[in-house]
Amino acid sequence: MTYSPGYNSYTRINSQATTVLKVGSGVLHTITLAAAAVSAAINVYDNPTGVGTVIFSYTQGAAALAAPVTFIFDARFNTGLTIITSAANPDMTVTFS
Repeated sequence: MTYSPGYNSYTRINSQATTVLKVGSGVLHTITLAAAAVSAAINVYDNPTGVGTVIFSYTQGAAALAAPVTFIFDARFNTGLTIITSAANPDMTVTFS
């Protein structure tokens, strides 16, 4: 039997940044928020430049986040995977292939 891990890449993001995770097609598996300050924003794009098709957009409200929280997508992206985080610095891990 051959084992295929499927989602074999991950990246931790814990600062304000534009993070290009992959150029080309793939699958976004999960985003796990370990912590998110009030007004922390996360925008996920199907594009290696951080514009265009939005896969997911999240802004933490005024209530405290009951961390960790995992969003499961299993969503295919076509041109790339880029995440832009706000100055409120969410601490998150993204798994993808």
